[in-house]
Amino acid sequence: MSELRTVFIVAVTTSRMIFPGLPTFSPARGAPPPTKVPAARSLTMDLFSTEKADYKSRAEVAVPEGLKVTSPVALLVDLSEKPKPADKQDAKSHFVIKTYWGSAKEVPRGQPRTAMSDSVTAPPSDKLPDASYAYWPSLIAKPLEEDASAAGAYTLKTNYCGGTAFTLASDQEFLAPIDLIGIHKKADLDKPIVITWKTVPRAVGYLVTATGGTDLESINWTSSANPDAAAGIEEFPHTRAEIASYVEKKVLLPPHAVTCTIPAGAFKGSKSVFVNVTAFGPDMVQVKDGVETRVVVRSTAGIPIYGTSYRPVIEEDGKSP
Repeated sequence: MSELRTVFIVAVTTSRMIFPGLPTFSPARGAPPPTKVPAARSLTMDLFSTEKADYKSRAEVAVPEGLKVTSPVALLVDLSEKPKPADKQDAKSHFVIKTYWGSAKEVPRGQPRTAMSDSVTAPPSDKLPDASYAYWPSLIAKPLEEDASAAGAYTLKTNYCGGTAFTLASDQEFLAPIDLIGIHKKADLDKPIVITWKTVPRAVGYLVTATGGTDLESINWTSSANPDAAAGIEEFPHTRAEIASYVEKKVLLPPHAVTCTIPAGAFKGSKSVFVNVTAFGPDMVQVKDGVETRVVVRSTAGIPIYGTSYRPVIEEDGKSP
């Protein structure tokens, strides 16, 4: 009989999705329009276990008062059937995948790495327990308040897969939003594309990625010097020693970095290009009372830089455009 295993994943995230030219929200009558796109704070909890759940199963988490939600919060126990494996991809839909990496003005020698979509396999990942799953919040829950705080004590209690407790320190609070600077309304894909942002306090590293292409090819670029090591890295918690190693090996940009460059021509011919910047905060991994708790702290910003016809709403040097 396999040993009971429970994994509790908590994501403390600040996100800013920028779609230039589209209104962010309707301000109150007489109020001035926003000078930059608002960011959203979110805290999600996912509970995976080798212990099966049924209609009597319950899971709840007592959360800090600063989160400004009614505590404890009830996790939704998912009793739906597992999805069936998807059918193999139609041969006619196969496409080329091009991968570029590293910050540089010109495409480095030996790039891009090219492969067909049907020959690419997903990077290896830790297989999560899958006998039961519970989560919070629901898809229809109200967003957290702008001044919500994630710091404080959390206590997980269930009647089917155990429980645990942990505390998020003040440096594991929500990270500040990422402020991008000087993004052009339409990038020139024949020239180097410089991505610049303001320093995020308490960030321990950064990763910048970009995606683009056409119906026949997918183009990916990462600021990492090692695209394989950086694949999916933002989804998992890392110790400070691991982050320091990633920075030393240039898998991640250092915490003092505020700019990087997409090589000229990497996305030439693309119908659209989308850039995502991720700031890594102090994560946590704890094994206590038979439960493995993983906490990831991130701030992200995403913006289309090509293939759009609307004007950017971007803060530039502290001033609205």
